[in-house]
Amino acid sequence: MQELWAFVVDNRETLTWLGGGVAAVAGGIWAVVKHYFPKDKAKKSTPAGSTINIASGRDTYISAPVSIGADEERIRHIVELTFQPLSAKVEHIIAKISLEKDVPLPPLRNFWRELSEDGMTLEKLPKAVDERANSLARFRQELMLIQQRAPDLAPLARRAQISLDRGDFFDARNALDGFSEPLKENPGRLAPEVQLLIQNWSTITGMTSNLSKTIHEMAMTAPRNLR
Repeated sequence: MQELWAFVVDNRETLTWLGGGVAAVAGGIWAVVKHYFPKDKAKKSTPAGSTINIASGRDTYISAPVSIGADEERIRHIVELTFQPLSAKVEHIIAKISLEKDVPLPPLRNFWRELSEDGMTLEKLPKAVDERANSLARFRQELMLIQQRAPDLAPLARRAQISLDRGDFFDARNALDGFSEPLKENPGRLAPEVQLLIQNWSTITGMTSNLSKTIHEMAMTAPRNLR
């Protein structure tokens, strides 16, 4: 005990400084805790327990639950669905088509699911998906041409391609609709390319677009069937 007391006396300044630091840290932590975790007064909802994971390397990644809006929720659902593999046999068929046509897998999975839900038989599905893959390949080529020839439309064309490649047909359609106003200002510009784009879009998705209406209103100089 005497040795301990002698140490305290000899090092009282150091201990005082350390004590103050510990107190400051503790006080700071407590202030943060009280700010972010106040006493429950009237909780409207109780979030489920979750785990926050932190992985450090060249970059630092922190995974934790986040609040997402309607658009983000829709995109997440689409991505989860389109990247979810089908049966091994179907995946083999789709992968073969993907390699032959040089198109991504997610939209092909969408085609297979939609046609299957519409009642198409298993025997006819591969050919039908293959035909849509042809239209998808042409669609992507036209988007590339538009990006090269129309810098002002390039961002929309890239967005349409990225969305379609991940299987998000709704966002791809929204991007196409964005073409309408610029094209109205110059009706003859890129007429053949845009016309083919819409033809392939309709074949791929069966969805209508405001751009289709715009095209019909424009003075089209190119033949209707170029391919």
